[in-house]
Amino acid sequence: MGFELATGVPVVKPESDLDIVIYADRPIPAAIASALCGCANGLAAPVDIRVETPSSGFALREYARNWPAPILLRTAAGVMLGADPWESNRESDSSPAVPR
Repeated sequence: MGFELATGVPVVKPESDLDIVIYADRPIPAAIASALCGCANGLAAPVDIRVETPSSGFALREYARNWPAPILLRTAAGVMLGADPWESNRESDSSPAVPR
């Protein structure tokens, strides 16, 4: 919707989802992540919640569902699996980067 508001080009459709970004400097407890995802269930439009940390970005639903297992993280070094989205030293992670 932001694109549509900025450009005047109609792109939003009834089946469009709502994208929400949470900027989180500190870890989000799994129980809170799960509760946030629960709040987004059953709304009139599908809701996609992304979390941005100082070192990576990830899907809140995947984090809530899979924690403490590794999840897909988007980092400056590329996309990779990682267990701690707030870990700042990605170079020490042994998981190989997946090309974007």
